[in-house]
Amino acid sequence: MIAAYVGADDAAARACVAAGAQGLVISGYAYNGRPSAEQLEGIEKIAASGIPVVFSNRGGQGRIPVDWEDPFIQGDSLIPHKARILLMLGLTKTKDPRELQRMFNEY
Repeated sequence: MIAAYVGADDAAARACVAAGAQGLVISGYAYNGRPSAEQLEGIEKIAASGIPVVFSNRGGQGRIPVDWEDPFIQGDSLIPHKARILLMLGLTKTKDPRELQRMFNEY
């Protein structure tokens, strides 16, 4: 799990991937689950490399709307800790972002 905050960069996300992470959960801003602007470019590169990236809402309320054109997985209403568990389970079956998104939509 990577925390989004003002002034953060993508160093933590890159370090997790370098250490062998098979997926990332971004503990994003409460209103949309997205990371800070400073983090986004590096996280986009990670997602493009085939590592699933889930945006989750750390506010604990509200939903992150699904955008099928977005390369990221939307964590719906799951807080980051729950999104991490679902991502771990999903990765036992697939790394396909669309299939993982289907799982997040269903569960």
